[in-house]
Amino acid sequence: IMAGTIAADTLTHSTAGSLTTDYVVNGSAKAWLNINQTSTQAIRDSFGISSIADSGTGLTTVTVSNAFANNDYLATIALRMQSTVSNTGSSGGVDTSDGSTTITTTAHRLSYINTGSTGDADTPYGGSSIQGDLA
Repeated sequence: IMAGTIAADTLTHSTAGSLTTDYVVNGSAKAWLNINQTSTQAIRDSFGISSIADSGTGLTTVTVSNAFANNDYLATIALRMQSTVSNTGSSGGVDTSDGSTTITTTAHRLSYINTGSTGDADTPYGGSSIQGDLA
């Protein structure tokens, strides 16, 4: 088994150009996940996530595998809500935190809000992409 370090300031593709490694280190998602909040919450697919916890209706606590350098990272949230009455678009909304839970270097809470009823709601398709400096 070979192990080691590759040191480079620029990555060059044979036909697509070049970019500095700063872009890869600072601009890439350090973790992401795709979850189902309905019934028993479950991770469909992920990278850099160690676990999730059901924290209530529409609430998921996400724990990352590698700690961030500080709690100023960004979690971009995405979801697909479905209205049980009709597909009127009256459902949907996101928030990176539930407003009462502190974001830490290893965990944050996703809160999905139904804008039609202004209450928390479980979503069948949700997730986040997390950018920031790892510790």
